[in-house]
Amino acid sequence: MGGWKLEVFRMACYVTFPLAAMFLFSRPELFKERVIEARKRFHPPPNPERDDLIQQLKDRERLRREAEALEQMSHFQTKQKDSHAT
Repeated sequence: MGGWKLEVFRMACYVTFPLAAMFLFSRPELFKERVIEARKRFHPPPNPERDDLIQQLKDRERLRREAEALEQMSHFQTKQKDSHAT
């Protein structure tokens, strides 16, 4: 078995390695271009035509859900009236 010196060395490695890796690899100049490219890929420039189409789809889906909810409510209300009438 190792002694206390080995344990101190291991602990120093456990602490030093992540800190050194963070210092070496988290510098902005190393990944600035990659971040800019990723931002362009995930957040494309605004396109009014596409935005209008997306808004139309959202509105159509909202109207469909509202109509479905109203139908379910009216069905439930008629069911309740029928059960109270009997």
